[in-house]
Amino acid sequence: MAESPDGFARDLERAGAQVKSVVRPVVVKGAVNVKNEGRRNSTASSRWHGRYAPQAIDFDVDETGDVIEADIGYNHDAPGNLGKQARLGGILEYGSPTSPPHRDLGRALESEEPRFEQAIADAVGRLL
Repeated sequence: MAESPDGFARDLERAGAQVKSVVRPVVVKGAVNVKNEGRRNSTASSRWHGRYAPQAIDFDVDETGDVIEADIGYNHDAPGNLGKQARLGGILEYGSPTSPPHRDLGRALESEEPRFEQAIADAVGRLL
């Protein structure tokens, strides 16, 4: 820890340059956790009509400027039956007039949220 305001400012500047390198692995780990739990949830809630849906759950991590984000969901571009089932992802997740929502990914995201927040705090805290 810096002993002067100028030293603290230098520490913050140095930490700022390293934030992306410590945050990206946390975002990837969180995305993997949500994907895996979402697949488990989908396996438990999908019957024969959605039997390929769990394997269609995938993620991408993108960086734009200072933003690192993960897009987790049903991969519509997956080959064969996976892609066909992925097209039902919105109905499986949010429901329809005749089907209740499963919220497989929503529940996985809610479960991961406190672990993700703690991991981000720990990663950034190590920089200071």
